[in-house]
Amino acid sequence: DVVGFASHKPAMAQVIRPLQVDPQPRYATPVRYATPSRSACRHATPGRVSPQLPMPCGWAGWAPPPPPLQPGWVAVPVAYSQVQPQVQSPAELAVGVTVRIGSVQCVISEPLGMGSFGVVWAARCDGKSKEVAVKEMICSNQTELHRAEYEISLLKTLSEVVPAPLRIPSLVSSEVAGQRVRLAMSRLPGITLDHLFTQGEFSTEEAVASARALLQQLAPTMAAISQVTYHRDVNAHNILVQAAPGAPAPEGRAPSYGLVDFGLAVDASGWCDPSPSNPGGKSEWEFLDVGGDCRYWPVSAWRQFEAGCRALVQEDFLCVEYQTHLDLQGLGLTAVQVLSSMLPGDVKAPELKRLQELWQLYWEDASCYWASLLDTFRHGGDWTALKQDFVARKVYRIMADRLRGLRAALSDALEAAAAANLSGEDSWPAGSASLFWALLAMISCGERMDSNWQEVCSRISCRGQPPVTSSRLPATSEVPMLGYLSKLRDLTAKVHELSLDFDRLLPAMGEAR
Repeated sequence: DVVGFASHKPAMAQVIRPLQVDPQPRYATPVRYATPSRSACRHATPGRVSPQLPMPCGWAGWAPPPPPLQPGWVAVPVAYSQVQPQVQSPAELAVGVTVRIGSVQCVISEPLGMGSFGVVWAARCDGKSKEVAVKEMICSNQTELHRAEYEISLLKTLSEVVPAPLRIPSLVSSEVAGQRVRLAMSRLPGITLDHLFTQGEFSTEEAVASARALLQQLAPTMAAISQVTYHRDVNAHNILVQAAPGAPAPEGRAPSYGLVDFGLAVDASGWCDPSPSNPGGKSEWEFLDVGGDCRYWPVSAWRQFEAGCRALVQEDFLCVEYQTHLDLQGLGLTAVQVLSSMLPGDVKAPELKRLQELWQLYWEDASCYWASLLDTFRHGGDWTALKQDFVARKVYRIMADRLRGLRAALSDALEAAAAANLSGEDSWPAGSASLFWALLAMISCGERMDSNWQEVCSRISCRGQPPVTSSRLPATSEVPMLGYLSKLRDLTAKVHELSLDFDRLLPAMGEAR
């Protein structure tokens, strides 16, 4: 789901017709490279843009999302709608249809959305009132079939290793019939997180509390998940949020978050290569498709898309980042998106205002490149030409600069919030400093940094977080928050003393002249 179509959950009352399979060859029209028009990007060159992206508002005129992008040396996969499945579904899913999936019988109630690999429906099983989510995938080849079967086994495993409360779907039942795969999962409550931003205006306290709750709830979940798999598609449209009833988050209960869609997940044991010859053809990260919504990619993913794993060898820390940091980056950028999008337009703290502005610059540039990916897919464009264009424009360096700006803004906000806490001021919402401190451990700008989920849990003050002992992750020493603030206070005092000394020297310097 490279362009994030999983976020578009069409709301409709009518029955959806079964998916129509296009019997045309791979490309019905000559392959061409389509560049976003000026309506998508205000400038011909990358910069501050406001992309007018083609967003589907219903099933009418809807185009299926592209498959995950492939590295340059791998053939571009056939689009889902252009493949003739080997096995037709005996009972097509639609509203009101009753279907048996494994040992349970489900009655389809409504569509929830569509991702790269299949359609997701809401259903009720065996007359129970509790709803489940039913996902159907029509696999066009053995690779897609193995991916679907891995998702089934993964949901079984994660239900046993992820700590309660469970914030991911659990497997109810599944069925594999030829190339058709169906699985019934527990349905998590809530709406997609990117829809929360359209629900009205929020206060600074609500914005900080919501971003903190997101990390406090999902960081321990991701710490447990990372022992088994890498999700590779953590973003605002794969996270569900159930707003707490009653009082706003700072005064009442915090919103509840959950992570869905493990369709791009990979086995952690085969994804990374700890050997000195890395990359040496011994791990999946070198040749498997670059997946996920590019707006949440780290720098290494942009470089991997442009030129493949061999380009990452030039900067070895990018190899490590791509293997271990995809999910950290995804959740970190999602938290910044929550914070920046919920902050009021007249936020008082200049550091938060600056963070908001830099996030807007980042998001507009990332969305412009996202529009290029979308346009190339929709028009049967030339992926190789698109990658060459990205290389010529040095897109991965542009995104690195944008991410570097975000990190600088987070550092400034941390310093201001920590100084206010030490001086006893209440000008910053509670927990602001620990939020910024955790985000600095998550968001990378393509430079060497050692962090893991245990470090994030420690910084954001998660209770009951599981220890991270995997040898695949770099070990870091835990830095107590109070110790960090104490060092920051001492440094601030020294800077103040130097400033006073400089003020005293100015008159003398004037007389000497």
